[in-house]
Order: sequence, then C-alpha cells, then structure tokens
Amino acid sequence: MSSDTQQQAWPGDAAGIVALPGDTGDGAAAGALRTLLLSGQAGWRAGEILDEPDPRKRIPAWAEFLERHADRDDYLLFAYFPARVLSGLPDEITDYYRWSTLVELYEAWSELICAGRFTVVDERSRRIGGAYLARTRWLLLSLPFRPGWEGRIPALSLARVDDGSGRIVTLARQARGDWLATLGQIDDYPQLKQDIAVEDEARVIAVLPITRQRLAAANPELNLEVSPPGAAAADRAGAEVTGYVISRLLLPRFALGQVWRIVYGSAGWGPRLTGGAAIAVCLTAMALLTAGFIRPASGLLTWAALAAIAWYVIIAVGGAADPATAWPWLLRQPASAAVGLLALVFAPPDWWHDSGRAWHVALWAVLLLAGTGLGYLYFEAGGQDVRGPRRAWRPPLVAAFGYLHAVMVSVIGLRFLLPEFAPRPLSAPRQLSCWWQAPGCGPDALPGWLIVLAAASWSFAAAVFLQIIWDDQPVTAPIAHVSWHRGG
Repeated sequence: MSSDTQQQAWPGDAAGIVALPGDTGDGAAAGALRTLLLSGQAGWRAGEILDEPDPRKRIPAWAEFLERHADRDDYLLFAYFPARVLSGLPDEITDYYRWSTLVELYEAWSELICAGRFTVVDERSRRIGGAYLARTRWLLLSLPFRPGWEGRIPALSLARVDDGSGRIVTLARQARGDWLATLGQIDDYPQLKQDIAVEDEARVIAVLPITRQRLAAANPELNLEVSPPGAAAADRAGAEVTGYVISRLLLPRFALGQVWRIVYGSAGWGPRLTGGAAIAVCLTAMALLTAGFIRPASGLLTWAALAAIAWYVIIAVGGAADPATAWPWLLRQPASAAVGLLALVFAPPDWWHDSGRAWHVALWAVLLLAGTGLGYLYFEAGGQDVRGPRRAWRPPLVAAFGYLHAVMVSVIGLRFLLPEFAPRPLSAPRQLSCWWQAPGCGPDALPGWLIVLAAASWSFAAAVFLQIIWDDQPVTAPIAHVSWHRGG
C-alpha cells in the first residue's frame, strides 16, 4: 500500500482502534457532526477556529464552542461512539485538519468535563463519560507513536498540533496519565470495564514509548530536531507508568505471560542475560533434585540445594540492578513459603517418620494441601477480575510457579536449616538429615522425595494464605510492604 493510500485509510483504521461495542458506522452521526461543525453560526465559528494558526489557542476556543453549541446528544456521541465520530467527520474537514481537529476536540471535551463546565448533563454522567473521553483522547494521541503507523497521519496535520516544540509528546503523556488513572479505578466504571479489554489497554500504555525521538523517527516529514539524543529519548515517567501497569493492572490479574513479555521485551542485554541464567540454573536445580532422588548416594541432593540458592542469588542480583526484572519471578511466594517452612520447626519432631505406616497417607496430605492452595487461587482470580477462559488456566499457572518456589525453598531449608534448628526425634532411629544421605531414612520413614513434597505442599499452602495478613495483597504482587489501594 502506497504512502498516500495509507494516509487516506488512516481514519478507518483509527476508528477500529477506538471503537467500543456497538460503535459501528451510523449515518445519523455524520449528520449530527455536520450540524454541529458546519451549520449556521456554529459552523462559521468552527471555521474561525480551524483557521486559527496558534494551536495553543484552538483547544480553549473549541472548549468554548462546545460549551455554547453542543447538546446532550453531541456529548453522548463523542463519549460513547468515538468510531462514529472518526468515520462521520465531515469531508469538508480535510486531511490537513482531520487528525488535529479530532485531537483538539477531545482535548476540549476533557477540559470541559474536568472543569465541570458542561452542565447539560449531571455530575455523574460527566464523570462516567469523562472516563470514555479519556480513553479516546489517549488513543488518538498515541497514533503517531504506534508501530505500523509511521507516516500514516499527514505531517501537516501533526504539525498543526506540534508547532515544532514537541507539544504532541506533552499532550500524549498527559492523556496517558489520565487514562492510566482511570484504568487504576476501573471498578468504579463497571460499564466501561465491560466495554474494554483492560489488559490490552494497559499493555499498550506499558510498551509504547512516548518520546520526541520516537515521534521524529516515525514521522520524518515533521522535521523535528532531536537534540541532545539522550534527553530527547528520555521518558522519565515511562518507567513508573510501566511499573504501575505491571504491579496494579497485570500481576493482580495473573497475567504472567504479558508481564514477562513487557519486562524482558524492553530490557537490555544485561537483564536478559541475567534472566536467562536464572532459568538455566532453575532447570539445573530441578534436574539435580530428580537425579538425586534416583541415586541418593551420589550427593546430588546437596548440589540441588546449592543450585536453588544460586537461583535466588541470580534473581536478587538482577533485581538489585533493575527492580522490574524481579517482578515476573513472583518473589512474594518464596518469601511466604519460607515463613511457612519455618513453622515446621514447631511441628512434632518426627513428622517425617511414619513408624511403618503406609506413606500413601502423607501423599494424600500433599495433594490436599496443594489442592487447597490452588482452590484459593481460583477464588482470588475471580476477585481480581480474571474472566473467561483465562480464569481456567491462569490460577494453575500461578500455582505451578508458586509450587516451584515452595520446592526450592523446602530443599534449601531441609538441607541446611531444619536439621539444625528442629527438635530431634527421640523415637526415630535417624535424624532428618537422613533424607539427603545414603541409604536414606529407612523403611519406617517417608522416602526423601515425599519428605520434600510434604514440606513443599505445606509451604505452598502457607504462602498462599499468608497473603491475607501480609498487606492483603495478591500472591502475584511485587514483594514490598506497601498498602494495596485501588488507583492509589
């Protein structure tokens, strides 16, 4: 598709991006927009605003125009049917004016709503409609920065807003912040919550760089100067925005896949190498653990515990260099699992010794504890707005991640801590340290692998339920003592 053809097609594609359910083409919308913008005295005033060369004067002028000439139906059209607005804008507003006019109209609507100046509708309607307007405003201003949109919006229309000062970047960042604040309080807007895919909206905010450098690279005809390159590329609020999206919108919804892609997709080579090393060491620890249970006399179980320690050291080093890289590892779970494991110090000292009873009882306990933890995660997923098919597979994924942490923590604790601090059983002929030594703990005790699984299941269940008293945060939240305030 040629550049001219792409420029002609952009309004239709943009309408697809901003569309809401039921927001399809409607001839009545085109007529309403023509009446508002082209008819009578209002049309004459709209023409004056369009001809105003100073972009900083046009938005206040549009706000005054809408306050005087727009009615309730116009407000509902712009707020709830943005695709109809994009498709129905009169052809007399040419490509030179089209994108800039849409942006400035939505900026003006937002100004009116925030200031409470549009009194045709009540305060509640203004608040709800304002949330919808914030979304469309952000999506329109994000278009020049999006991949695949390079050069699609006519440079002259961009220049009408930017005026060579990078003003589009400022407006886009402001719109991003307003829309992000709305997403953070999405439970206050149940209808909007039903109309949008919250995770998709959040992901775009997290991954899209809003910088002058990106604007200049995507729209070279603007002839923007990018100097100095480092300062121009900086989006200092962008890292905070990404952190907010991950910690408040994606992790609570168990969206681990998206978090991994966002964190490591935008990370440099250092964090990626650290993450790759952590994965490799984790797999090594699991392989050593499995091999150690097959051949207890090999000493591999001690090496598995050391590899587990190395895994956490690598994650901690990476997290110290870049805290965001620690978020996908769900470190709140091993921290809670460690607390649960320490509780075994106060368990009967021969809990691992079944005195000749069938060990299948312990196996059922392992399954019951793990299943209880998984069941709680399903309840939590429902409370955190995990809906549809995602609710079927995301809790088991989080549970698998948590159980992996519980196994690693249990191996470390059972190898290096519990044998030293737990009371020694009087009736058992062996000590707990027998689980990693040959020939094992004997026929009257649980096999080594079941001792580890029993400790892991106990730690996993404790880790899940401890979240109720640990700041009452989701099990997927970053490890920090911060209060969980919706939108705060």
